[in-house]
Amino acid sequence: MNTVTREQRRHTRRVYKKVSDIVGHIVRTDDRDEMVIVGEVYRSDLYRLLADESTKLWWLSTPALLEAYRTERETGDIGNSPYVDGLAE
Repeated sequence: MNTVTREQRRHTRRVYKKVSDIVGHIVRTDDRDEMVIVGEVYRSDLYRLLADESTKLWWLSTPALLEAYRTERETGDIGNSPYVDGLAE
């Protein structure tokens, strides 16, 4: 039986909140469709790393995560962001 622990549920809520904050900020600053942005964020390496609790990436502020996301979009490599240095390997 696969039981979800209380800590796993907390982590999932933290990730959803961070993603929501990132998407909300992008929607407010860019002239792009919200659903397109949601899909892009969920397909990103940032999301993959954020969802991996062992990276502790969810501790970062929303502005730092947003900067990491923008770095990934601009360069194609999230490893170029100082916020995730060494995590994206």
